[in-house]
Amino acid sequence: MSPRPAHTAANHDPVSEPTDPLSILIVDDDPDACAILSLALEASGTYDVTVAQSATEALDAIKSRHEPFNGVFLDIRMPKITGFELCSIIRSTSGYSNVPIIMITGMTEQSYLQAAYVVGADDYIEKPYDLNEIPARFSRARKKRAHLVHGPVGHSSSGRVVLSVVQGASI
Repeated sequence: MSPRPAHTAANHDPVSEPTDPLSILIVDDDPDACAILSLALEASGTYDVTVAQSATEALDAIKSRHEPFNGVFLDIRMPKITGFELCSIIRSTSGYSNVPIIMITGMTEQSYLQAAYVVGADDYIEKPYDLNEIPARFSRARKKRAHLVHGPVGHSSSGRVVLSVVQGASI
């Protein structure tokens, strides 16, 4: 009988560094923005990227998967269905309540940024963005989502924790 592998915290850490590429959905109606962000993420070898250039394409990509994407990057300004609306739809989709969502925007008005958090975004990145910053921001969003789900010591969190994270978000 072969020995069973030891269970360590790293084996159960929901935000430990992945061994398989993380599946990322990028949604932006600007093909150049999609290509740049996609190339930046895929270059690290840590991400497997799917691109959608509309909310409809994004929802089709979500429906066609057996497992949820590990993360979503959404442009705020898109025709027909905005990034805000799409974020809300994704959050209400089965399996996506705890998937990190990062809004991508050229808008810096406080009301837009606050609206992003209200509909369920974990963070936002302003255009033009520093491509080196993208993986770090995504990692931070994953850790925040895991903390909200598992709590600081593995317990489920309360709404007060969510409120404190939103209030403490750096804008």
